[in-house]
Amino acid sequence: LNDDLNNIDSFELKTYLFQEFWLSYEAKVLEFEICQIGLIRSFERTIILYYTDIAWKEHLQKIALLRDAVGWRSYGQRNPLFEFKEEAYNLFQNRNITIRHLLIRDFLHSFIL
Repeated sequence: LNDDLNNIDSFELKTYLFQEFWLSYEAKVLEFEICQIGLIRSFERTIILYYTDIAWKEHLQKIALLRDAVGWRSYGQRNPLFEFKEEAYNLFQNRNITIRHLLIRDFLHSFIL
């Protein structure tokens, strides 16, 4: 079993996982559309706005903390502007990844009562 896992190509694994995700997504879309046409798009829009709002508020708080922390780096002979830009960009990228993961998780775990 361990030999089989070690021989799996990463591209094949990614392709397989994406296909499995896509099948789950399509099944969930059909489940929602059976109950009411257009319900799935409304639900997607709602959770996108919800998680974007939460993540944006957290991002702004982190940027404020980063602004204070970067000021101290000038004492270490570092360029505070460069440090701020670099870390702010990393925070922004992480925010996008987090939103994407939360959306996928909530969408696939959702169900209609």
